[in-house]
Amino acid sequence: SHGIKTAIASGRPYFAARFLMDELGIQDAGMFYTGAHLYDPQTQQTLLNIPLKKEEALAVLAAANTMGLYAEAYTDSSFYASQSTEISRVHAEHLRVNPVLDNLVEVINCSDIAKLLLGVNRAQQGDLLSALEAQFPNLIFARAYLSAYPDWQFASVISSAATKLRAFEYLLQYHNVQAHQVISFGDP
Repeated sequence: SHGIKTAIASGRPYFAARFLMDELGIQDAGMFYTGAHLYDPQTQQTLLNIPLKKEEALAVLAAANTMGLYAEAYTDSSFYASQSTEISRVHAEHLRVNPVLDNLVEVINCSDIAKLLLGVNRAQQGDLLSALEAQFPNLIFARAYLSAYPDWQFASVISSAATKLRAFEYLLQYHNVQAHQVISFGDP
């Protein structure tokens, strides 16, 4: 009502943040997938989309599978899991969207992948995400946790070109504001 623009900046995809935007009346262009996707809900336009390269996504998935990590793949409209597990069900509840059950290699070969989400039970498997990240220094591994499962750690794997800084600078220009005119808040 005061002309202040409001937007979301999240590791979530737009389709899983839309409920929150609706509840809070947030309607301006924002950042999703940790900076890999910028979307304007008013014009229903993607402003910037930086998917993972297919060969990178396939290599990360193969390495994750070898290590026994949990994996999901995300497009601009859905998220995919190879099977229904306790973690996929909890994650679906968290996102308020059910995964499409499919072969992740086929999904990667047929779709642009915004991010891979990998998970590990650190109490049982150790810090395999750091070991995997060391194999792919050219990609961004953004870490996250589920409070209901404190032993689990997740990493959103996105293109190195999809930095939060790049997305922030794009949105500054798009909204015609300067950095000192922006305030943000959220979880750490």
